[in-house]
Amino acid sequence: MESQIHEFPILAKFIDAKKDLSVQVHPDDEYALEYEEQNWKTEMWYIIDADDGAYLIYGFKHKVSKEILERAIEKGELDKHLQKVEVHKGDLFSFLPVQFMALVKEYFLPKYRKALM
Repeated sequence: MESQIHEFPILAKFIDAKKDLSVQVHPDDEYALEYEEQNWKTEMWYIIDADDGAYLIYGFKHKVSKEILERAIEKGELDKHLQKVEVHKGDLFSFLPVQFMALVKEYFLPKYRKALM
């Protein structure tokens, strides 16, 4: 499927997380093009600095079905399924589409996104 969207293929951001930010998941290419008229997003996070104990959400701890995910959200228990990874200065993380991610307080990073053409 060839995209009709023309944009510069890299978006860079600097994020200084002093408090927890929302959990996110980017759509795959098919959904993004059909509903959002943009390409899917692969992200890379490089940790410039981090306080002791800082962590991020990096996918799930285990395989999660749609049903498990829906129940966890309804009960307010999504957190128990999310994989928390401690971060340190110099760490590098790559996120694929449909992978859950979140910034959690006390670290500073530039965020890069590649939009595939």
